Formats: sequence, C-alpha cells, structure tokens
Amino acid sequence: MLRFVPRALAIALTLCALAAAEDKDTPEEKVKKDQKNLQGKWRLTAVEKGGESVDIPQFEPFTFKDQKILHKDKEHASFKIDVGTDNSIIDLTMVEGDRKIEGIYTLNGDEFKMCLFMGDGASERPSKFNSEGGCVIVTMKREP
Repeated sequence: MLRFVPRALAIALTLCALAAAEDKDTPEEKVKKDQKNLQGKWRLTAVEKGGESVDIPQFEPFTFKDQKILHKDKEHASFKIDVGTDNSIIDLTMVEGDRKIEGIYTLNGDEFKMCLFMGDGASERPSKFNSEGGCVIVTMKREP
C-alpha cells in the first residue's frame, strides 16, 4: 500500500501544477483581458476621500471606449493599464489641462475600483487602496 503513495503524490502535484498553469495569464494577456472587460458603460457608485464617503450626484454613466473615457459622448480622459507589477496600475490623462493621474485598480466582474492620487505636487502612485494622503477611491458598476 505504501508503495503507491509516491506515485499518488506525483499525480496530485502534477494536476495542481496544470490547474495553476491554466489560471495564470501572462501580463500581456491580462492587460488585453482587462482592456476588453472595461469597454462599455459604467456608473459611478461610490467615492471615498480622506477616509470618508463623498456624496455623489447622479451622473449619466461613463463610457470606456478603446482607451478613452467618455461622458455624454465627450472625451474626458484617456487611460492606460498595466498589470506587470504587484498592483494593476492605471494612468489617466485628462483632456482638460493634460493632467496625468496615476493609480491602481481592481476589476472584478461588474465592479471596477480605482485608487487615484489626486493630491498636489509630484504624483505618487498609491500602493494600496487607501483614501488618505491625497488619494481618492472611486467605485463603478457596469451598466447592463
């Protein structure tokens, strides 16, 4: 009976490795997947600044099209994402003022969450989701 243990263990480890390999996308594949999944209409559902929720008015949904963010068919920003670091990162370039905003994001199904550095002075990309120190957390839900 004990002679089958090494063989069973080897089979189990092989199956685990194959399952892990199937779930792993390369960074380039993840960027393409996230880029595709961001396309469409997104409604702003929550904003947090300084550790507190901010009241938000009802906006028309934002549209993510290609690498642009539109509101009422007007371009407000372009965006670029990357996943090759500890956090998935997003860079927004605002149309007005050509201001660049650095942040991190998560995209889970129909929820898109960003933590953006909105402070003055030199830009400092957030390393975690925290609305202190000039950062703002923005949460959006996909529109059906």
